[in-house]
Parts: sequence; C-alpha cells; structure tokens
Amino acid sequence: MEKKSLIPNAKPKSAAWGSISPDAGTLSADAGSLAADAGSMAADAGSLAADAGSMAADAGSLAADAGSLAADAGSLAADAGSLAADAGSMAADAGSLAADAGSMAADAGSLAADAGSMAADAGSMAADAGSMAADAGSVAADVD
Repeated sequence: MEKKSLIPNAKPKSAAWGSISPDAGTLSADAGSLAADAGSMAADAGSLAADAGSMAADAGSLAADAGSLAADAGSLAADAGSLAADAGSMAADAGSLAADAGSMAADAGSLAADAGSMAADAGSMAADAGSMAADAGSVAADVD
C-alpha cells in the first residue's frame, strides 16, 4: 500500500545525510545501526569513567604521600628546634662556667696579694727582730 502525502505534489524530505526512506525495513536498519553506535559510545564513556576513577585514585595516593612527607618535615623541624634549644642551653652553661672560672681567678689573685702582704709583714717583723737583737747586744755591751 502506497502512502499518499497530504500535500499534493510533495517530495520526500531530505536531511544532511540524505533523504529519509519511507521503507520500514531501511528505517529499522538505520535505527539498529544508531542503537549500535549508541552502545559503542556508552562503552567508550564507561571506559573513560573507569580511567577517570583510576586517575582520581592515583591523585588520592599522591595526596596521601604529600601529607606524609609534610608530617615528616614537621617532625624534622621540631627535632631541629629541640636541638637548637639544647645548644642554647649548653652555650649558657659554658658562659656560666667561664664566669665561675673568672671569679676563681680573681679570688686566686686576691689570695696571692694577701700572701705578698703577709710576706712583707714577716719581712718587717724580721727587721724589727734584728733591730731588737742589735739593741739587746748594745745593752749587754754597756752592762759589762
């Protein structure tokens, strides 16, 4: 049975890919071909989605590695700070010891000065004793 157009002398419509066939078999084949193409495109989209998921997992792994490295760097910085504090404490201790040594040296100098003064006093006493002995000798000579 032939279809008749409602518009007299109408020509079959055409599209960019060619004219539309009124044949149901051809239309069915075209629909099947389009459905196959759509299935292929869906498979490609699924493959791309899987690739994107894999890339996201890789990015997550890299982010975890970066976080671990940052934690290690923070730990090393804390250790360095602790070592710097220890070094400062040791430097302060060394300064205190140097001050103590200076004080001891000053005390030793003071003791040496005191010893020198005592030696001078002893020398003066010896001179006085010598003078007294001379006086005693003179008195003894006068008595005779």
